[in-house]
Amino acid sequence: MTITNVLIDRGAKTPVYRQIAEALQAQIRAGEIRDGDRLPSERTMAAELGVNRTTVVNAYDELASLGLVSGEVGRGTVVRLDLARTPDTGLMWSQLFTQMGSGQEALAMEELLESVHLQGVISLASASADESLLPTAELQALINAAIDELGPDVFAFPHVNGAPALREAIAQRSAARGVDLEPAGILVTAGAQQGLSLITECLVNPGDVVAIETPYYTGALAALRNRGARLIGIPQDDHGLRVDLLEQVWSDIRSNSSSRCRTSATPRALCSARSGASACSK
Repeated sequence: MTITNVLIDRGAKTPVYRQIAEALQAQIRAGEIRDGDRLPSERTMAAELGVNRTTVVNAYDELASLGLVSGEVGRGTVVRLDLARTPDTGLMWSQLFTQMGSGQEALAMEELLESVHLQGVISLASASADESLLPTAELQALINAAIDELGPDVFAFPHVNGAPALREAIAQRSAARGVDLEPAGILVTAGAQQGLSLITECLVNPGDVVAIETPYYTGALAALRNRGARLIGIPQDDHGLRVDLLEQVWSDIRSNSSSRCRTSATPRALCSARSGASACSK
């Protein structure tokens, strides 16, 4: 089916996913979308509304939590009014979340990334490559080769630190570049965002001052803010982060922290590689 009357107000305080869920809920209650109707796929709905696929997933999850839809194998998301219920637990869930667990940062990120899917817009909000440039055939061949070689084991839970063979290969590649690493000391993450989250959890305490280059990677911004860090933007030039400004900021923090800052004002490791030199402050 085609959804034509879901209106999104991007200037509203209500998250976009909730606007979509409320609009669909109203149509279901009014009988415009009937019991047994199949909602558009997440990708189709996202393209039709010009939003991120994750936004539609969250909207459908919201409807499922109300008992209005269910996911069915082979059919997708289907309206099931016989499941509809109005939960009344007496709990004000919004008041139970911690400040870090409120999800506001994630919602802000979601709103930002939605611009990637707008027609006629070249969005700089995401560092994702154009999908047409991805080596789809080569990736499919590699996946099939892995399945042929490993069989069902390819779908098993991986080693916590990463596959031993992969860590060994990383160590050998690093050695060829002059960096000696032991495979046992290598941790393979699911991606850059998980790596950033692990680093911030290990090194950043709430209230810590962290210098971050601007323009910044939005994923790093989210990870640092979720840890309660206080961020200071440092401009870049043709060689990267402006080390001269970084040193001045560090000096100002050190001179002011004893008299004006109650929380930790010790900058964490701040490094910037420049042409012919590397500067690092702690």
